[in-house]
Amino acid sequence: MTNKFFLLLTCFFILTNCSLDNDNIIEDQQEYDLEWHLIEVTGGFTGVDLQFDLDTIIGVFDNGGDNNDADNDNILTIVNNNTDDTKEDFLDSGTYSYSITQETNGNYITIEGTEFGEVTFPTTTTLLIDTNELSTGSGADGFVYTFQRVLVPID
Repeated sequence: MTNKFFLLLTCFFILTNCSLDNDNIIEDQQEYDLEWHLIEVTGGFTGVDLQFDLDTIIGVFDNGGDNNDADNDNILTIVNNNTDDTKEDFLDSGTYSYSITQETNGNYITIEGTEFGEVTFPTTTTLLIDTNELSTGSGADGFVYTFQRVLVPID
């Protein structure tokens, strides 16, 4: 009888010490901007393999809404700090309209009305734009742009 009493008492203390109150939970209230930093360019006729430091070329995609319909203002903002004009470096600084087209064989980005290439995400922190792959078929001598995701805290 004593063992059952202690077992019952132990269960009572365990169950009453658990709390469903969320006051003790610390939530991450920090908000972030998502930037894509160009870190590598490969390919082309001469077979370039260029590396860029973070913050050299930054792209920010603003889809203007919840989806990529033509009704939304999809804006790509580029900050290009590359001073070496001999290096292939994606786009010059500025704002560009863009859209993403989903086809059965992939997703393709169009920038300023011209299809630019296939968009893939090999990892959650990597974005590739392959100008050799278009919705109309494969090409050659294009560039593959590799971007790394960077989260920037909003103050």
